Amino acid sequence: MEESIFNIEPQDIKVPKCIHTYNYNFLDQFNYNINHSIYYQLINSMEHFKLKNLYNYLYLRTFKINKQFPEINYLPKVKKNINEEELNQLFDNYIDNDDIKSIIIMNGIQLFFFPKII
Repeated sequence: MEESIFNIEPQDIKVPKCIHTYNYNFLDQFNYNINHSIYYQLINSMEHFKLKNLYNYLYLRTFKINKQFPEINYLPKVKKNINEEELNQLFDNYIDNDDIKSIIIMNGIQLFFFPKII
């Protein structure tokens, strides 16, 4: 069996009920044929006040990755509450057409929602 770049294959992710409908697009630049809308649905299933929790979790993950692989930048530190548009823009700016960073964000979102997979 071929090893995957994902912790969980996107088609195997069970998405909770969406409570918001923001049209995220930060993964639209990912150059592989996967259903990235799953990640948008996961985020849209969160209460707005938890967006900063997700962002801080991914900030810490990227910070740790940067310590081991300095060529991979980490997300900027954000000290205020963020809304959907700001979250989308922060992720989009971080990814900046880099497939590796897209994978880091996708796997981080998976781990935030499904921490028992590691």
